[in-house]
Amino acid sequence: MCTYYWRLLIFGVFVVNFFGKGCSLECFDCKSDPKGHCGDPFNSSSVKAVSCVPSSYVCLKQKQIFKRNGREIMEVTRSCAPDSYCRLMIFEHCSLCQTDRCNPANVSLPSSPVNTIIAMCLLIKYFSASGTFIT
Repeated sequence: MCTYYWRLLIFGVFVVNFFGKGCSLECFDCKSDPKGHCGDPFNSSSVKAVSCVPSSYVCLKQKQIFKRNGREIMEVTRSCAPDSYCRLMIFEHCSLCQTDRCNPANVSLPSSPVNTIIAMCLLIKYFSASGTFIT
């Protein structure tokens, strides 16, 4: 009976890790304003997160410098965007990331390979315990 629950747990981790990524990402969505809610340093408690549509979009953080009335103004945008967005235009800073609410940072954050390694180890254990693992 214990083996059944162990296998069910392993299968669940596998499904969540590999198929759960089909859901839309949640990204912070804002543009710099006079109150500074979207700029750096970033205060995520005052900014809402939205689900990216289409689900193939990733989270974006970009900085652009504009001249207005003879002054340079830094505008920060956090939103959803296609993964080719940063290659389409020239920005002061542009980064994309693929995990929920990952766009407050200055660096791109890859999706975690740790989940994949854990899922693979659990699958190996599952198949070796059931005697169906190919050696």
